[in-house]
Amino acid sequence: MNIRTLPCGTCYACGAEGETLYDELRDRLCGVPGEWNFKRCTNYDCGILWLDPKPILDDIGLAYRTYFTHQTPELSSHTGVKLRRRIMDFVK
Repeated sequence: MNIRTLPCGTCYACGAEGETLYDELRDRLCGVPGEWNFKRCTNYDCGILWLDPKPILDDIGLAYRTYFTHQTPELSSHTGVKLRRRIMDFVK
């Protein structure tokens, strides 16, 4: 699975140049392929962080395909009871 990317050297909010904050990062949690860089906006009033390169719009879903938030949980009839007990134990 290859995620197509586009370079993104400037801030998409204010247009200022970006400086590399972290480079050659790999997604070890969910196994998204590729190396990723984080840039930070050099405009002090902005300060946004972004990926450079960034996935193209058509491929963004590939980056999140294995995230736990996109999996259907296996629920049993006892899940609600277990959850309630855990919450009550935490509150006590």
